[in-house]
Amino acid sequence: MIGLWPDAAAPTHAIICNEIDPEEAAQASVQLVDLATGAVTDMLSGMISCDPVKVTAWGTVVVGEEEDDGRLIEII
Repeated sequence: MIGLWPDAAAPTHAIICNEIDPEEAAQASVQLVDLATGAVTDMLSGMISCDPVKVTAWGTVVVGEEEDDGRLIEII
């Protein structure tokens, strides 16, 4: 899943959820990608089934964890 930041109309960044097994890879679960340069910044790690990612109307990012009981995380 990909969220466009700061909005879909004029994005400067993409926020990407990586569905990875943390025992097999040390990559971040949520990353910020600069659309102009391709530079990647790690935002959050430790998730296994990261889906979805949404940019809220108030400017935060919400990501979901589908594994086990599930959870939502809001990134400010």
